[in-house]
Amino acid sequence: MIETRIGNVLDIHEGIIVHGCNCHGVMGAGIAWQIKNRFPEAYKVYRENHESHKHNVVPFGFSGLKLGEITHVEVAPFKIIVNANTQFDMGSDKRYVDYEAIAKCFEHVKQLAQTVASDNSGRKLDICFPLIGAGLAGGNWNIISTIIDETIGDDFNKILYKFQ
Repeated sequence: MIETRIGNVLDIHEGIIVHGCNCHGVMGAGIAWQIKNRFPEAYKVYRENHESHKHNVVPFGFSGLKLGEITHVEVAPFKIIVNANTQFDMGSDKRYVDYEAIAKCFEHVKQLAQTVASDNSGRKLDICFPLIGAGLAGGNWNIISTIIDETIGDDFNKILYKFQ
């Protein structure tokens, strides 16, 4: 089950923070923009991945990133930012989030969380996120939360942070 807390997910002291990104190497709005400005190292790893794959062919042209991939960086001890490629394009006029991509991203997040626990004597980090995919990306939170809950399972705490 996903726990809900009020506050800014970026203010947590420890945990894995997952946020949605587009596949074009742009963090220009929403929480992605906040992360780009507050944790530039997270943006750097995202852009480096984009640049190293900028010749990937996709249905509508070229992009450096593929749906369902993640990049991550530890920005403080036991505080990890995950850039999850959950939408190909960006905008707010239709549904841009891809539900399959969310499932793939959270499969990778679960693997990351398992690796962190294994490397740190079983220390489990909470998996934290905003209303990923349900804001500017136009997704249905009921669908997205079910995907996250089922993909992560009960091995890790899943915490939704609602900013007010």
